[in-house]
This record gives sequence, C-alpha cells and structure tokens, in this order.
Amino acid sequence: MFFVPMFLIIIALGQLAERDKDFVHYVFAFSFIGQGLWEIQIIIYSTKAFPDLYGFAVWLIPFSYVVTLLLFIRYVWIFSVEYRFYRRHIFLFIPSVMALFFCLFVIFVSGEFSLNHFEALPFLSKSFYSLPLISRLFLINILLSKIYLFGLMLFMLYKFYKISRYSTTVRLSRVFNVGYIFAILIATMTAICIFGDLFSMSVVRGSVLVANVFICAVYVVSRRHPSYNRMLKIEIEKVSYVNSYIKGLDSDRVIANLYSLMREEKAFADEDISLKKLADELDITTHQLSQILNEKIKKNFNTFINEFRVEEAKTLLIEEPDRSILSISLAVGFNSYTTFCTTFSKYTGESPSNYRKRFLKGHLPKK
Repeated sequence: MFFVPMFLIIIALGQLAERDKDFVHYVFAFSFIGQGLWEIQIIIYSTKAFPDLYGFAVWLIPFSYVVTLLLFIRYVWIFSVEYRFYRRHIFLFIPSVMALFFCLFVIFVSGEFSLNHFEALPFLSKSFYSLPLISRLFLINILLSKIYLFGLMLFMLYKFYKISRYSTTVRLSRVFNVGYIFAILIATMTAICIFGDLFSMSVVRGSVLVANVFICAVYVVSRRHPSYNRMLKIEIEKVSYVNSYIKGLDSDRVIANLYSLMREEKAFADEDISLKKLADELDITTHQLSQILNEKIKKNFNTFINEFRVEEAKTLLIEEPDRSILSISLAVGFNSYTTFCTTFSKYTGESPSNYRKRFLKGHLPKK
C-alpha cells in the first residue's frame, strides 16, 4: 500500500527534474506529491499500523484540500486552451484555509486534543460516538476533503461528457476515451472510500489498493504515450474549435431555410444531393451544417435526407397507385431500387409494396 504513494512522489521529482519546465510540469509534480501524501494519510488512519504517525495524518488534513485543488487545476489546464487563474478560483481555497485554522486552534490553543484518543472508526458505528468530540471533528474533516474531491471530479466528468456529446463532427481518439475512463475511476474510488469511512475501514483499505492498481495502469499508459496529457488537451481543443463553428450563426434561420428547401423545393429528390451541395444552398460551410444537423436537429445528414425521401415515397405510393415502385424510388432521390426498398423497410417496418397494399386495402369501398 505504501509503494505506490512513494512511487508517485518519485514521479513528481522526475517532473521537477525536467530541464524545460513549464506551468503544467509544476502542476503535475505537486499534484503527484500531494496525491502520494494523501494516500499515506489514508493508509495511516485506516490500517492503524503506525499509531506514532497519527500526528502526521492530522497535519495532512488541510493539505488534503490543497491536493484536491491541484488535481482540479490539472484537469482545468487540460480543458482550457490557456489556463488562467481567475479571482473566483480563490473561493476554492476556503475549505483548506478553514481546515488549517481548525487544526492550529485545536492543537495549539484548545489543548484538548491528544493523539492517544485519535482513532479512525466508521462514522455510522456506535464506537464512533464514544470518541472525544475533537477526534470526531478531525475525522469529519478527513471525510469532507474526500467529498470535496468527489464533487470536483463530478464536475470534471460533466465536462468530459459535454465534450463527447458535442463532438459529433470530430471523431475522438483512444486518448480521449482513456482519459474519460481514468476520470471515472478516480471518482469511483473516491466514492468507495467515502462509503468506507461511513461503514467499514476495510472498504477504505480496499479502495486504496484498487486505486493503486489504476495509478500503475496510468503510469504504463503514460510510458506508451509520453505526451499523454498534451495529446488529450489537443483532442479537447480540436472539439472546442469545431464547436465554435456555429457561434454567432443564426441557427434558427438556417434550420428554417433548410426545412423550406426540403418541403417546398424537395431538395432531397436530387440523387446527387450532398452535405456540401446543401450547405452551399444555405450559404454556410459544411462544418456548420453538419454541426447544426447533429446538435440542433439530432440527426446525421443521411438520416435527415432519407426521412424526407421515405415520407415523400409513402405519399406517392398512395396517391399514384398505378405508378411503379421503381419510378417512385427514382422520383424521391434513390438511384437504386434495392437501396430504396431497404431504406423504406428500415423506417416503416415493411416493404413499399406491402405498405401500398395494406393502405389501399383498408381504403377500398365496401361491397
């Protein structure tokens, strides 16, 4: 259990040893050091193997909030084209400052705290309430730091989800997906650790062991992709750039013109219709049209066109019962009878001939 935290600290020293360091190297280095120390804190109080180190675990309580912020800043850097520290970020340091003053007050002012009474017990156990009030408050601070991390990780997962949801015009690589998975794993292990603090220290120890396996996996991936974090940042910047295509564009007007082309001019009937051709008609770029279709209308280009073609074919099959199905398929924009039948069946659940027979049979005059 102690191997991985120490290994994280060694990795951090390696980051600081880089010759050409920039902002992100420092963020990663101190976040690794913090993560290692935080794990040591959890191991100390959950295993009870080193009672003499309980004081060290107590002093790490305010530091655990800082670790959370370092992890948060690390992800903010990835999600931002250029990271900037805004004034509102100062509020994120409030929990850490409050925890620090609490520790200083109890240890140096109140004189009520004794490491002999400090024992980690599940919050929902009867034994927990037999602990001195000060010890319970320290344990609550430890729990709150994990809840703080979990809350920030949920925010990060939401950012990942939002980017993946609106990246319909950009195919995300394995790098992004791996980053998403690692973020989910960190949040999951944090949640399990919180659960352990409430019910069982064995769960806390188990979550640390599993988290250490994930950390080793991350290290292996980073060796295969040394610039992993920068690659992930490039992926996200790519999506952000594409998502900027329709900023400032009157999407409602474009959509209205698009439906006008379909319903009034029957642009779908052109067998050579393409994304570029339709975009030119609307006086926008293909990227803008693709993004509007995917994000605003929630359909890709082929689905959008084929739905109009099938609806028009359904009308012609009934209104012109003597017209051949091949002729109708060509009239609505299909250049292949087979493709038309396959597409029609996909959207209606039956073949064009069965649709015509069923509809006409139901509307024949009774004898």
